Amino acid sequence: MLKALRTMSKRLREQTEVLLKRKPYTSLSSRRKKKMKEYQGAERDTQIAQKRKDEKCDQDMASSPFYFFPRDLYQEIFSFLPFEDLLRAAQVCKTWAIQAERIASWDICFVCDITGSMSCWNEIVRSVSLIIDEYSHRRIRFGFVGYTDHDGDSALTTVKPLSFKPSEVTSFVQRLVPKGGGDYPEAVMDGLHEALKMPWRPGARKVIILFCDAPPHGSQYGGVGDAHPNGCPCGLTETFILNEYRKKNIKFTVMNVTSEEALAPMINIFKQIMPDMNSCRATKSDLMSHLTRTVQSIL
Repeated sequence: MLKALRTMSKRLREQTEVLLKRKPYTSLSSRRKKKMKEYQGAERDTQIAQKRKDEKCDQDMASSPFYFFPRDLYQEIFSFLPFEDLLRAAQVCKTWAIQAERIASWDICFVCDITGSMSCWNEIVRSVSLIIDEYSHRRIRFGFVGYTDHDGDSALTTVKPLSFKPSEVTSFVQRLVPKGGGDYPEAVMDGLHEALKMPWRPGARKVIILFCDAPPHGSQYGGVGDAHPNGCPCGLTETFILNEYRKKNIKFTVMNVTSEEALAPMINIFKQIMPDMNSCRATKSDLMSHLTRTVQSIL
């Protein structure tokens, strides 16, 4: 009996020594804790890297003179900076470059004859509405100026100022009803002058698109039966208006919706003052395509 106990005791000591020489047992919870510790370490490294990136961005932002403005005002502030200055700033500061990309913006004003002679009026309304709807997601302000004539019963001009709300501009255009007109020439100069008075943003690229089927008043334009052969009764001249367009860096396009010959003198005179002016002849069937190409070339 004693011998058997000694043998069992010997085996127990041997097994104990073998167990002591093995690596300590790691429980499942311990492995999980180890994995969690490694994950937290990786997450902490990511947070540190993001913090350093944010600090670098704040340092770049601090170089802006608008650093103390609330961040949600940056876009509006930048939109009123001259575009050329914004581009120069973007070359120096990465944060400003991001802002410049966001703000690339346009102010587009449609000027249109709204007298009774505009037989393609419905097509103009449809085309303008589609263009406004298609580009409403961009940073574009749209505006509209309608003009009639000096001897008509209706108002000489009707204006919808430049707006970021495209639906309001579309509704305004769709509510207009062409009427009046008097003699063949129309108050083109008055319409262009109203467009000049729009609240144009210095930092935006500015565009005026004119729809017309008759020339301005003045014998030099060759209008038949002109009641004002000496020119616009208000004293407005193409020299003054187009030079102001050039000073404000406004791109000007004429959409001729009548015969080429009728508006040829007007277009020639305009181009002598503003050589980079664009013009095209459009009919009911292709007006939309011409307008689309014009806007795409601008944007």
